Amino acid sequence: MIKKLTYCILFAWIACVATNVKANPAIDSLKRLLKNDKLSQEMTLAELCWEYKYSQPDSAKFYGSQAVKLASKNKNLPALSIAYH
Repeated sequence: MIKKLTYCILFAWIACVATNVKANPAIDSLKRLLKNDKLSQEMTLAELCWEYKYSQPDSAKFYGSQAVKLASKNKNLPALSIAYH
C-alpha cells in the first residue's frame, strides 16, 4: 500500500514538473516580439502576463506591472485597460 502511494506521489510530482518545464510557443514568440517590436510593447507585455497567469504567477505579475507602467507612461489607455485586465 505504501509502495503504491509513493509511486502515485512520485508520478504526480513528475507530471507537475514536466508541465512547467515544457516550452510554450506562444510565450516564446511573444518574447521575440517584445525584443524586436518597440511600438507595441505594452500589448506584448500584457499578453505575456496572460500567458503566464496559471503556470508562473510571479512572472505574470512582473509582466503585468511592466505593462501598466509602460502604458501609463505613454498614456496609452487601450493598452492600460488590457494590462489591468
